[in-house]
Amino acid sequence: MGRISQWLKARLSFLRTSERGNFAIMTSIAAPVLIMLSLGTVDYGQAVHMDQKLLSDAQAAVLAAVNETQMAYNDEEDVDYADVAKSSATRVFLARTGLTEADFETLNVVPNVQSNVFSVQISYRLKVPSLMGGLAGMEYHMVSNTARAKASASSYININLMFDVSGSMGIGSTPADQALIASVTNCAFACHTGSPRGSSTYDVAKAAGAVMRIDTARQSALNAIQNMKADLEMEDQVSFGLYKFSNETTEILNPFDEKSTDLDHVESLVSAEVQMDIEGTGTNVEVALDHIATVLASSGTGRTPEDRIQYVVVLTDGVENSQSWYPGKGWKPHENAVPNSPYMVHAPHEINYAPATRPCTVLKERDIEIYFINTEYIVPTTGHISSHNVNRFGFIEDTLHDLVEDRMEECTGATDKVIKTNTPQEISTAFDTILGEVTTPLRLY
Repeated sequence: MGRISQWLKARLSFLRTSERGNFAIMTSIAAPVLIMLSLGTVDYGQAVHMDQKLLSDAQAAVLAAVNETQMAYNDEEDVDYADVAKSSATRVFLARTGLTEADFETLNVVPNVQSNVFSVQISYRLKVPSLMGGLAGMEYHMVSNTARAKASASSYININLMFDVSGSMGIGSTPADQALIASVTNCAFACHTGSPRGSSTYDVAKAAGAVMRIDTARQSALNAIQNMKADLEMEDQVSFGLYKFSNETTEILNPFDEKSTDLDHVESLVSAEVQMDIEGTGTNVEVALDHIATVLASSGTGRTPEDRIQYVVVLTDGVENSQSWYPGKGWKPHENAVPNSPYMVHAPHEINYAPATRPCTVLKERDIEIYFINTEYIVPTTGHISSHNVNRFGFIEDTLHDLVEDRMEECTGATDKVIKTNTPQEISTAFDTILGEVTTPLRLY
């Protein structure tokens, strides 16, 4: 054993000092690693290529499917449009890939038809054989992805925009705006009532250059209407109804008015009329929805200007507040407020709760599609905040935030018709998304 040990030490010493030995060892060690790395790179490249090709094929398939469905709708074919969309997407996808349904681990094609809006989704999982195979114990790579497309058929539609102009919409649109409001009014919200128009805290904050959430909502709606114009294909294709609400609801433009299709007129009304209320500044979403139900008939086919598809878009934080302030009377409970559980009483005239879903029932029975832009109630961190309001904000944040969203989703009947927003960009995107969805032609999304 001693001789063997000495021999091994001598050989190791030689290899440590011999370049030839070092090269031999390095080569013997590195060669298999390099081969494995090369195979792995090729293997990975093949999986990425297959992933990209399948996604491209899926996108082409869903676009073809919604286009075919849109044409069937425009030609008034007596077919099930969902079946058309699904069969077309499946047929095109398999033809482009050269595969069969059995080749996929999973392959799901889901169509959706909402009035004149058609969408298709393809989701798939496919095992791609591995070149390395048993060398690394990996027989395949799993490739999966989803492609979606949507198309809106050219239809006559009526869009009813409802703006919450209550006191909570007087929060600064950004933290910088909130700080500016606090510096010029010593208030967390630019919403104090009791002053004539021009001298309210809202007007003082605006004069100082602050942008409140209601200002962001107004501008976002104007931008979305401008963007929508480029996608319209028929004269008088879109009419608008305009409303604002706090505890009371004010109709700015009736959707059956002869000027409701004049989009320049619509924009001028939004710009002039969507301003903060300085009287009766609580919130009653339910009364607003009850009002719109008295205005709108059932949604139509969209094939003629007299038979428009009906949409309702509500922008609100959804926190009901039963209080109203009236000149010479002070704070009074709003007579039409109907609190539901859970609620919190802050004063005899002030109760906070989430809106009930009852008013949406009538609208949904008439096939009127409802969207909510949920401008989630911001709990302020600047300005004077009383202990009374600290308790109120805590209840809103801990109890009402999630409940409001749940009620909105129940009201619309679909989670994708409730868009939660906080920042100015999110509010702007929400308006663009909703108005684009009902008017924009073929697109991936």
